[in-house]
Order: sequence, then structure tokens, then C-alpha cells
Amino acid sequence: MRLLGIVLLFFALSPAALANSTGQVGNYCAGQFVNPANCTANDVLFEEFEVVDIIESCTQGVPGEAEVVFDAIVVSNSPNRFGIGLFVNLEGTSAISGDLCLHDYLSPVNPSTNPADWPTEIVNGGPAYVAPFPNINGDQCGDVPGNSRVLKRLQQVRIECADQNNDGFVDLSACASWENNQNAQCNSLDEAIPGTPSKCGCVMVTTEIAMPAQLTIRKETSDGDDTFEFETTSNPTFDPSFSLPASFSITTSGGEGSEDFGGFVEPGTYTIDEIVPAGWNLASATCTNGDDPQAAGGGVSLAPGDDVTCTFVNTPIEPGMITITKATLGGDGTFEFTGDLGTFEITTTSGSGSNTVTDLIPGAYDVTEIVPEGWTLTDISCQSDDESGTSISDATATIDLAEGGNVSCTFTNARDGTIVVEKIADPDDTDQMF
Repeated sequence: MRLLGIVLLFFALSPAALANSTGQVGNYCAGQFVNPANCTANDVLFEEFEVVDIIESCTQGVPGEAEVVFDAIVVSNSPNRFGIGLFVNLEGTSAISGDLCLHDYLSPVNPSTNPADWPTEIVNGGPAYVAPFPNINGDQCGDVPGNSRVLKRLQQVRIECADQNNDGFVDLSACASWENNQNAQCNSLDEAIPGTPSKCGCVMVTTEIAMPAQLTIRKETSDGDDTFEFETTSNPTFDPSFSLPASFSITTSGGEGSEDFGGFVEPGTYTIDEIVPAGWNLASATCTNGDDPQAAGGGVSLAPGDDVTCTFVNTPIEPGMITITKATLGGDGTFEFTGDLGTFEITTTSGSGSNTVTDLIPGAYDVTEIVPEGWTLTDISCQSDDESGTSISDATATIDLAEGGNVSCTFTNARDGTIVVEKIADPDDTDQMF
């Protein structure tokens, strides 16, 4: 049964079935007791490891290791077998030839040799003997009756997170050993070993412990380098305490940079949002598994054991330019402008003058003329051959500059007219008020 979370599995077992393990951890793999151990028989085999508790997942504590408690289910495919030994490799290698194993056995044993006194529980839909374990020949090591199953709770162990079959879940090499001879006596853990080099059966058992995923964020730029900031949200599937850093940055060099979270990311769904700096476009954001890392309510989904790279590609924003042209009727003058292009003046010569501002990023720019005394602003008109747009209100032109846009706006002013009244008196030497 494969679980989709860090779950504590508690079977309705009797207190005796939950007795503490009597195993030892160290250089106790099967080959240390019988050399060479070829383990070619399959009379007794490990059927399954059920997770009872995960103290530390593969992404907690020591990265790449897990601290767990298992229930081991062992199945007999033959007549009665005696003095059962259990070997579980903890370093991701072989339970026969490895250097670090848990060695355990079926203890405590039932004081009775009467099968009617041996307790069973329903485990995964079928009966299994539980502690105190069947005692067929009256010694101190538990036995496995023919064609039956036994459940033994193993002690808490630290295991290497290794995925031998690449299915995204931790695999453990495990061997069961036995004696065929009912008269062979086993009275301690050290005697629960293979009766001969072949009297052990070994299998690779897939557990319910999820392998961590690997996530790499790559940054690619064209025509320049910069520092790019990112923000994340985390929704881990198994371990709710895990999260990516809330924010991180990548500085490119030669158009490349990356942030490698390594192979210790909890499976789950993560959003990676780039805070695009001024002067740059985010041209694309894609992941090798096809996900959009910035998708709202989603992001990149990491299954157990995944290795995913998400690449953010940025291109520099093509700068735009705005030209303000001043046209006058009836003379020349100096005209002041304010707004998003700053404050500047244009002095006309022969009725014309201009000011050009370059290296502008896309966006809205207000340009307002402060109409001088003696002049009237008669018209504002703007032209562009790109996607830029403009709007006019009183003495202000609002320019929506597109990337790489080139906009020209002309402010036309007419000098105000004057009336001169001249009085001529004849004779001119007469003082008179007119």
C-alpha cells in the first residue's frame, strides 16, 4: 500500500505485538555470519515494510537520510522454518554484503508450542502472526509456520534515502534467514543467522518513504547581466514543515546564473515568481517537466525523485525616445515644460525648437507646457509609427510609450496680438484731454 503523505500507520495490534525490537545495528549484514552467503533460497522472504512513524524525512535532519520505525511483514513460502533472522541494510546497498545493517529476530517468543496460543492480527487484509511469536521447537527464537505471515515491529533506525528502481520511493535490501532442522536450537540474536550459505532469501523492498526531489532555477540573459530577485510559495505534499526559501536572488555572469536547491526538496508544488528588474523583459519561464513556475495557484509540481530545472529567460528592454517640438507663430520665445521627463526649456529660432529624451523604458509619461505670458497654446499633436499611444488634456500630453517607441509631440503657440492707439492733435500745441 503506497501512502501519499507522511502518515502514521497504526494497526489494531495487541500490546504484545508492539513490543520493542531486540535488534542490533552495525556490521551485521547476512554475509558477516556465513561467508560466502549466496542466499539463493526463497523459503522465507520480506513481503513489505509498513511505515509506523517517520521521525525525520529525507529532507529533514541529515539531508538524504531518514529516521523511521517500520513494521516488517515476513512471509513463508515453504513448510515450517526455524530461528528466523532478519537483516535490513541501512546504507542503500546489500543486506548480504553491505557494511551497515539492522540484524533482528522474532523475539519475544510465545511460551507455548501450541499453535492455538499464537496470536494473529489482520494486516493488509490477511492474517499475520504477531508477538509473542510462534515457537514450534521450544527454543528462544521465533519460527515461521509453513505458508504463513509474521509481522515484527523493528526498532527505530536511520536509513539512507536510496531509490534502486527509480520509482521515487526509498528501497531497502532485506534478507530473512532460517534453519530447516527443527532440532537446531536458537537461543539468542547471534544464533538467528543463515543455517547454510543458501538458507537466506533476499529481496529489494519499496517503502512508503518518498524520495526528495531536485530543483534548479536557471537564469539566462541576453545583452547584459544583472541581479534578479525571486519569491516563492511552498505547498509540500508529505512534510508540511518543509519550504523553499521565501526569497532568493541570482546574479548572472556571461548571461547565465543558477540557484540549485540540490536533491533535497520535499515533493510538492512550488511557485517561483521573478521580480523583473527595471530595464528587463521576462521573455519566458519554463520547466523541464512542462510546468509554468509562475502559474497562479500552481507552479512547478515535483513528484518523489523528480529532477526538474526551471529556466527564466530575460531580454533587455529596448529603450524608447520622446521628442517635444515647439512651434511658434508670431515670433520666438523660451518655453518651459514639466512632467515625467523632468523640467526643461525650449527656445525657438525662426518659430521652431525641440528637445529629445532617449533611453526611456516603456510606460506613461506626462509632459506639460507652462504657457508664458503673451502666448496662447493653440494646439498639441503627437505622432508615432509604433504601438505607443497619446492623449491630450489642456496643456498636457500623456504619452504611453511602447518598448522601443519613438513619439514626437508638437506644442504650437501663437503670440498674443496688440492694439496701439495713437492720437494726433492739430494744432499740436494745444493741451487737451481726449
